[in-house]
Amino acid sequence: MRTKTFITIAVSLFLLGLSLRLYKLGVAPNGLYVDETAILIDMQSIVETGRDIHGNSFFQAIYPSYGDFKAPGLPITASLVALLFGVSGWSLRFVSVLAWIISTAAGLGILWILLKNTAKRSKQLLFLSFLAVTSITPWSFFFSRVAFESFLSQAWILTSAFFLLASLQNSQRKVMNILFLSLSLAFGAAAGYTYFTARYVWPAVIGLLFCAHFLQTKKKLIKFAVMLIVYLVLLLPLSRSPLYEASQALRLSTKSVISEEAKMSQVLLSNKYKDLAGNSLLSRVVFHRKVFFLQAFAQNLADHLDPGYIFLRGDSNLRHGTGKHGLLLLTFLPFFIIGSYKLWQKNKSVLFLLIGWYLVSIVPASIAEETPHAMRSLAGLFPLLTLVSFGVAEFVLFFTRSKKLWIQSLLLAWLVVVCCDIFSYYYYYFGAYQVRSVEAWQSDYVQLYDQMLNLDKELQ
Repeated sequence: MRTKTFITIAVSLFLLGLSLRLYKLGVAPNGLYVDETAILIDMQSIVETGRDIHGNSFFQAIYPSYGDFKAPGLPITASLVALLFGVSGWSLRFVSVLAWIISTAAGLGILWILLKNTAKRSKQLLFLSFLAVTSITPWSFFFSRVAFESFLSQAWILTSAFFLLASLQNSQRKVMNILFLSLSLAFGAAAGYTYFTARYVWPAVIGLLFCAHFLQTKKKLIKFAVMLIVYLVLLLPLSRSPLYEASQALRLSTKSVISEEAKMSQVLLSNKYKDLAGNSLLSRVVFHRKVFFLQAFAQNLADHLDPGYIFLRGDSNLRHGTGKHGLLLLTFLPFFIIGSYKLWQKNKSVLFLLIGWYLVSIVPASIAEETPHAMRSLAGLFPLLTLVSFGVAEFVLFFTRSKKLWIQSLLLAWLVVVCCDIFSYYYYYFGAYQVRSVEAWQSDYVQLYDQMLNLDKELQ
C-alpha cells in the first residue's frame, strides 16, 4: 500500500471516530449523572477562583467533592479544557473525547513497537484495522462520550505503557531511555491520580510488559523494581492526604467480596458446612471461609469473561452501555477468534500479553459485588480491541489474496452484515437509548446545577 493511500485511509478512519464522538456531545446521553455534575461544579469553581467548591487549592491529592472523595485527575483536566471552551457539560465530556484520541495514538504506538519486525503491509493493515475498530466499537465509543474517570485513566495507562516500551527499545541511548522512563512514570502516576483502581492495575500491566518481552537480564528486573519504588513515592500524597482514610472507608463500605458484610456471610457459610460435615479436619480445610471468598471472586471474574457479556448483553447498567449490545458487537466475534488464533500461530508472547492485560484489568472490578462492570474494567479495553484488530487485518488480507469469486462474494456478504450491525448499534444509541436511559442518567441534576449557578450569581 502506498504511503499516501495509507495516510488518507488512516485520517478518514480517525475523522469517522472523532465525528461519532462529537455528534450531539453534551446532550447524548440525555443528562449528566450525579458524579459528572459534582465534577462540573468543582470545574466551575476552579476556573473562576482556582479553588474547588470547598475552598481548597485545585492542586490536591483528593477532592472532597460532596463526600464522594474524587481523584483529582478528571477535575483538573476538565478545568484546563474549560479554559478553552468554557464551563459546560460539553466541555466536561470533551475530556473523554481527548482521552480517546490519546488512547488511539498510544495504542498505535504500542503496536508499532511490539510488531517492529512485521512486514510493512501487514503492519499497515493492522494499524488501519485498529483505527477502524477503536472508532466504532461500542465499549470505546460509549465511554468516550461521558465524563467518567476510568476512561481517562486507561488513556494514561496506555500512554505510560507506550513510553515504557519506547524506553526499553532505546536502552542504548541513555538520555532518551531516562526521558521515556520518566514520562512512563509520570503518566502512570497520572492514571493513579485519575482513578483510584489504576494504582493496582498500572504496576500489573507494566510487570506484564517486562515479563512478556524484556525480562532477559537482571538489569531489566532491577529497572522494573526501581520503577515500582518511584511510582509508590509519586503516589505518597494520596496516602498522606487528610481525606485518605475517609475515602478508603467510603470505598470499602460498598458491597464487595471483601466488605465486612461479605466476610460475615463467608464465615457463616463456612461454619454451616463444617457442622454438616462433622467439623472434621478435612471439612475445616475444604469449607474454610477463604474458600468461599475465592469462590465468590472467581464467579465475578467469570462474569467478565462471559462471551455473552462481551458480545451480546454488555453491562446491564444503562450508564455503562445500551443494555442491548455487548462491549464488542456480536459480528466482531469471528474477528476476535481469528485474531487470537493468528497471534497464537505467529506471536504467542503478544497474545499472552494481551490476555494477561485483560485479566489484571478485570481483577479490581471483580472485587465489587456488582458484576460484570464495564466501567471499572476499562483498563482492559486495549487488549480486546487489539485482538479484534488482528482478526480484521487477517480478514482483509485473505479477501485481497483470494482468487476465487465465490469466496470473495461470501466475505463481502459478511462485511455487509458487519456494517448493518454497526449501523444498528448507532441507530439505537442515538434513538431509543436516549429515551430509555433518561432515568439512569438522572437528567434532573442538570437543572439542579443551573439553579445552583443562578443562586450563586444572585448571592454575588
